[in-house]
Amino acid sequence: MKRFFAKSVRINFLFLSVLLLNGCATYYYRQGNNMYDALAYQMAIEQYQKALSKKDMLGAREKLAASYRLTNQYSKAEEQYAKVVADSASLPEDKLYYGQILMREGKYDDAKKWLDLYLKQMPKDTAAIVLRESCDSVSAFTTDTSMFMVEPAKFNTKGSNFAPSKFGDGIMMAAENPGKKNKTYAWTGRPFLDIMTTKQDASGNWETPTPLKGAVNGPYHEGPAVLAPGDSVMYFTRNNYIKKKVVRDKQTDIVNLKIFRAS
Repeated sequence: MKRFFAKSVRINFLFLSVLLLNGCATYYYRQGNNMYDALAYQMAIEQYQKALSKKDMLGAREKLAASYRLTNQYSKAEEQYAKVVADSASLPEDKLYYGQILMREGKYDDAKKWLDLYLKQMPKDTAAIVLRESCDSVSAFTTDTSMFMVEPAKFNTKGSNFAPSKFGDGIMMAAENPGKKNKTYAWTGRPFLDIMTTKQDASGNWETPTPLKGAVNGPYHEGPAVLAPGDSVMYFTRNNYIKKKVVRDKQTDIVNLKIFRAS
C-alpha cells in the first residue's frame, strides 16, 4: 500500500506540474495576443518568449516571428520562422514571410525554396511570383556595383534614420530622438521620431543631429519633412494629436498620420 501510494503521489505531482506549465503558457500567450492586437509588438515579444519557455506553441512562435519581422529584427525573425515552417500545421503565409526574410539576408537560393512551396499553395499571388522571379535576376542588379561605394552616413543615430531632405546648408531627417526618454513607441519599444537636423562643420565633418528648433517636434512622431520652394514653408508628417492628446480613428482605433504645415 505504501509503495502504491508513493507512486500515485508522484504521478499526480507530475500531472499537476504539466497542468501548471500549460496554464502559464496559455496565460502568457493570451497576454502576447492582446499586445500584438494593440500593435505593441515589443511588449508582445516578451510575452511570447515567456509562453514558449513553458511550452512549445506554434501560434506563439508564429506571432513571435511576426513581431520580430514587424520591428525589423530580421535575424531573430529568420530564426523563428525556420522553426515555424518546419511544422506541417504552419500557415502558407509563414513560408512567404520566411522567404522574404531570407531575401533580406541575401540568402536567395534558400528563399527560392520557400517561395516555391508557398506558390504551390497560393499560385495566384502575383506579388509572390514577382518576388520569386527577382531571386533569379538579383545577380544582374549587382553587375556594376564596383562603380560606386555606398557607406552609412557617419551622422546616423542609433535606431531609425530616414528620409533626408535639404535644410539650409545642411539636411533634416526623421530619426529616433533619444532625448524623448519619457515616452517610447509601443510598436518598437524605442523612442518616437523627431525631425532632426545636421550640417558639416568647417572641417567637413557632420555634426551630431539635434532636434529641429521651434514648435514642430512634439511628444509623438514627427517626420519626414520637406521645405517648399523658397524655404519658408515646411510640410511634415505627424501623429494626429491636439494639445498633446492623441486622436484615434473611430473605426480602426488607430492614431493615423496627418500632413501639417509650418512657416
